[in-house]
Amino acid sequence: MPTQSDSNKPAAKKKVAKKKTARKKAVRKKVVQKKTAVQAEEQKMATPNNDATESNSFDLGESLTIMEVADIHQKLIELLDKGEAVALTANDVENIDGAGLQLLAAFVKDAGVRNLKVCWGEVSEMVREAAGEVGLVDALGLPEAS
Repeated sequence: MPTQSDSNKPAAKKKVAKKKTARKKAVRKKVVQKKTAVQAEEQKMATPNNDATESNSFDLGESLTIMEVADIHQKLIELLDKGEAVALTANDVENIDGAGLQLLAAFVKDAGVRNLKVCWGEVSEMVREAAGEVGLVDALGLPEAS
């Protein structure tokens, strides 16, 4: 003979099922909200400001050799992290070696990956010649000599 508690079991199971469904919906809602926030952040990062500003410009100085590369690299990365186009000036560079050229090539490539523009101001003949010797003029996006 069925007892009173036996007749309540289906109702109790329904309540538990409703609670589980409600929890699943709440979790799904949170996941969708997080995905939306992540997508908004990705969109923000994918839509950079490609107008170089004075605050996002850098003068490479007189020497771009292995001795200076670490310091300059850090400064260039900080400029890219702003998410804006970067203006580089290389008119004073008198010494440049393979490490300096590698730094510039990696920087320009990283900027491209981030969908950021690198704008060149004046470029010394030394930089232009060194880049030309190793075939990096186009990869660096150097402007034509004036």
